[in-house]
Amino acid sequence: MQNLNQSKDQRQSTVSNQVTLRCPYCGKERTVTTDKYPPGSYAGECSDCERVRREKHFLSLCPKLYQESAPDRLPASQLKEAMEWQYGPRGLILSGETGVGKSRIAWLLLRRILVSDKRNPSFAWFDAVGFGHAIGKHYRDEDAEEWLEDTAKTELLFFDDLGKLKLTERAETELFGLIERRCGAELPIIATTNDTGDSLASRMTDNRGPALIRRLRQFCQIIQFGQ
Repeated sequence: MQNLNQSKDQRQSTVSNQVTLRCPYCGKERTVTTDKYPPGSYAGECSDCERVRREKHFLSLCPKLYQESAPDRLPASQLKEAMEWQYGPRGLILSGETGVGKSRIAWLLLRRILVSDKRNPSFAWFDAVGFGHAIGKHYRDEDAEEWLEDTAKTELLFFDDLGKLKLTERAETELFGLIERRCGAELPIIATTNDTGDSLASRMTDNRGPALIRRLRQFCQIIQFGQ
């Protein structure tokens, strides 16, 4: 808060401090106007280095198969609709037959979020077998409860090929609880699936399948492929 005893000129000077930022990676300097710091030189990542850093981080997460996807070879209307999705409490499900570009579109969207949008959400993803393997490992390590809590709080969670493989009853229970907690906390899920709502529900036990589908339909935008 500004000192009320300052003169008008002093207050204007405080607001218009000229600060020199020097990128710690490439050494490039730039001058900015800010009221956050007193005049001087500070370390500040430049936009070019930030883009490179974000791109490297994205490539460390994205499977090599999906790192270079040609947008003009993907279904245009579904690509456009998916790329218009904005981070928020409502998730996104890409549903349709295999081989229509769902995963490629999902990773293009994730690249936009993590690189171009300059967002910094905590992020985790699982492929068709990944969640079942992960929960099994954490049960063996006796830290499953802590891991599930952390995963439930992850700001952005991606399931590729949700429902493709049948889970054990224990893993299915944990998946249902994870999605339930995320919906309650208004944290988004992005998912691809070859299933319809009915076929996905049929892969789960009777008391969980319909409830899971209701939650996903309520809290996610659904983009249908192949129609």
